[in-house]
Amino acid sequence: AEETYGEDPYLTSQIGGQFVVGMQGEDDTYLKTVATPKHYLANNSENNRHTGSSNLTEAELREYYTPAFAALVGQYGAGSLMTSYNEVNGTPVSASKELVEDLARRTFGFNGTVVSDCDAVRDVWQTSNHSWTPPGFAAPLTAPQAVAWTLKTGVDLDCMDQDYPTYLEQSYAAGDVTEADMDASLVRTFTIRMRTGEFDPAEQ
Repeated sequence: AEETYGEDPYLTSQIGGQFVVGMQGEDDTYLKTVATPKHYLANNSENNRHTGSSNLTEAELREYYTPAFAALVGQYGAGSLMTSYNEVNGTPVSASKELVEDLARRTFGFNGTVVSDCDAVRDVWQTSNHSWTPPGFAAPLTAPQAVAWTLKTGVDLDCMDQDYPTYLEQSYAAGDVTEADMDASLVRTFTIRMRTGEFDPAEQ
């Protein structure tokens, strides 16, 4: 509900949906441009969004914070989705399989590419920010571990193009991420790029 015209989930869904249609067009294959609803999810604080947690009940999550995203990536078919900086109930959104894979993809029907907000992947591991320790881990994730975790969560692109290029090779060497994990993200990302006509042959 942040950075929108209002806080009504239905109104936000309807207005946002028309933006998606207007930006992407109505062709079944090609997109005029790729709409990216943001910031998924509960990005309600400018003061501590790199360190804090938005703690929600299940009712608040389902009835207030997600209906607009569900409509934009499901009903309206937005091609991309941007994760927010903050944690939700103690887990950074970019590291939350529950929110990215289970909710956005499997429940809402999102089949596009997920991009982090700029520095959101770095926030997961950086000591001055979330410095997140997953359940069962004895210490916060290192940078290569965080890159592996977010990629496997379903974050296909690192907005700043810094942590994935810097640490992904180390993640792979450590066995924390596989070629199959990378392929899944590459297929989603290149499919969206193909739908913009980027790789089409030049017209004769």
